[in-house]
Amino acid sequence: MKLNVEFTRPSASGQVVIPQSIRKRMNISPEDRFMVVGDNDTILFKRVNQAAIVESFSELSSSLQKGAKEVGLTRKDVAEAIKWARAKK
Repeated sequence: MKLNVEFTRPSASGQVVIPQSIRKRMNISPEDRFMVVGDNDTILFKRVNQAAIVESFSELSSSLQKGAKEVGLTRKDVAEAIKWARAKK
């Protein structure tokens, strides 16, 4: 794997431009979305597929709803649990 190293800097509003050579090589378009992770002096941009995230969330949500239904958990139970948790603060 050959790394393509370029330099950039943030604008006054914090925006960072991905250099053109990298955008072209990676076929990055304005519609692409990125997850940004920061730790100490490292910032990582990871392109994410929004459709895959939505699908994964839908699968997780369906599984949780099915499990809640199996144990008899109702919307009222959830609302009461939220109210109880907020009162504990």
